[in-house]
Amino acid sequence: MDIGKRADRVKAIMTDPVFEELMAEVKSDQVAIFLAPDATEGQIAEARLLIRAMEHLTDRMQRVLHDARMAERKTKKRP
Repeated sequence: MDIGKRADRVKAIMTDPVFEELMAEVKSDQVAIFLAPDATEGQIAEARLLIRAMEHLTDRMQRVLHDARMAERKTKKRP
């Protein structure tokens, strides 16, 4: 897929209110596990992994947007 089109799709996903809401809900659920006094070590470890996976996903999405901006700058500089 063309980098520009990919970036457009990623941007649409990242700014989608439903996506934002779902990400916030999942993160909130995992933070609640951290704060729960009866949470087991396994539950805490799983919550930590899930939050890290979500961060990895958003980092990757940001990288796609960054790469598209860099590609656009390179094409503008060419004569």
